[in-house]
Amino acid sequence: MKILIEYTTAYTMRLRRFTASHIAYALFIAIVTSGCDFTEVGLPDSQLAAQAVFEDKATADAAMADVYARMRDNGMLSGNAEGLSFLLGNYTDELDFYGSPQNSAVPFYNNALVVTNSTVKTLWDNAYGQVYAANAVLEGATASQSLLEADRRRLQGEALFVRGLLHLYLTSVFGDVPYVTTTDYQQNRNVSKLIQANVYLKIKEDLYSAIESLPEEYTTPDRTRPNKYAAYALLARVALYAGDDAGASDAASAVLNNTGLYNYGQDVAGMFLLGNPANIWQFSPSGGGGNSLEAITFSFTSGPPPLSAVTASLANSFEPGDLRRQEWVAEVSDGMTTWYRPYKYREESNTGASQEYSIVLRLGKCTLSGPKHACVPATLSGVRKTWTSSGQKQDCHRLQRSRRKAYSQRYSTRGVRNYLPNSAIVFLTSGVSGNWMPCLHRQRTAGPRMMRSSPCRMPS
Repeated sequence: MKILIEYTTAYTMRLRRFTASHIAYALFIAIVTSGCDFTEVGLPDSQLAAQAVFEDKATADAAMADVYARMRDNGMLSGNAEGLSFLLGNYTDELDFYGSPQNSAVPFYNNALVVTNSTVKTLWDNAYGQVYAANAVLEGATASQSLLEADRRRLQGEALFVRGLLHLYLTSVFGDVPYVTTTDYQQNRNVSKLIQANVYLKIKEDLYSAIESLPEEYTTPDRTRPNKYAAYALLARVALYAGDDAGASDAASAVLNNTGLYNYGQDVAGMFLLGNPANIWQFSPSGGGGNSLEAITFSFTSGPPPLSAVTASLANSFEPGDLRRQEWVAEVSDGMTTWYRPYKYREESNTGASQEYSIVLRLGKCTLSGPKHACVPATLSGVRKTWTSSGQKQDCHRLQRSRRKAYSQRYSTRGVRNYLPNSAIVFLTSGVSGNWMPCLHRQRTAGPRMMRSSPCRMPS
């Protein structure tokens, strides 16, 4: 992970140039298409057009929807082969790579990343481009003279939520990063890195504001626009990574206690279907009847796989009878060799009516961010806890066991474990961009692609 952190120094200067060029490009396109006369007095057509977008609810909502589409199709959260799910799966040995030697994942798989790697630069640029877009929505909604106050606050909350989410991924991959809160290129040209602890504080500030602004109920039935509880779920994760056990517990409990909106349903095999009540927030496909990008990226029906497959060591790490292994990992064989593929997302072609969306936040991860983490050994969770008494420790362990009992019994015939389960639970409870996280094999022995950091705080 050290090599990724080194990117921040080289790319901070590029960020300054990127934000300025991004604005210049947008203005250029607007001027060219509008036929603007430079002798005209008043605001440029491009600025007038940008303001007009947020004077109408439909176009303002479309602007925010465009941000989600960018996140779905490009960058860190994308389920395609250029997103973190695929790239870090290969980087951390959760996947075996079978694709072309020219594939952009090869340097990740071979632990051969260099500072000039174009794929990492693209991840950085796309993330900050999406941050810029979220800031544009935030500023546009705030300045609007026509939006109803409820719509204005909701759009502000969505933009703040997205800004916090993107910076969480950025700091998890790169460490110390700039926290960009404006579209003003004069300010962004002087942006500099913040230490990760301060990045976490900034994310929390954004999420607290988002929680105040977002509605409790979903504005779309498919849960593609975040509500207040999506912000709580993300806040629980940030607090956990920052070592704030009490904050993680409080935020996670706000979601877990809302059983009217969220529960695990009954069918393990259908856990990742569109209408599952465990889904907190998700990306819709790009077209009608489409499904998740993850299914396209990770699915194969014959061997050898065209891109990657789950390593045999990961597939065999489940305990006997674990329903996650039975329902969410599929085997593909040519009669001599067996390969393993993720089977959470199953529909890789158009189904007429969409069956699966790309899930970003799920109830399972919120369960794992709750109070029980205060009892998990530091070698597994990265959380350190000082006990004031043996009784306090016993109370916490009782809470840990009761919190996990329903979850564990649903997926494993072995019942409750004493501590956080192995990599399988991280692999199978995460959503988009979290199928494969660097913490999964943190304790493995040294090898050619062994992680040399403590990345168990990666978002998943």
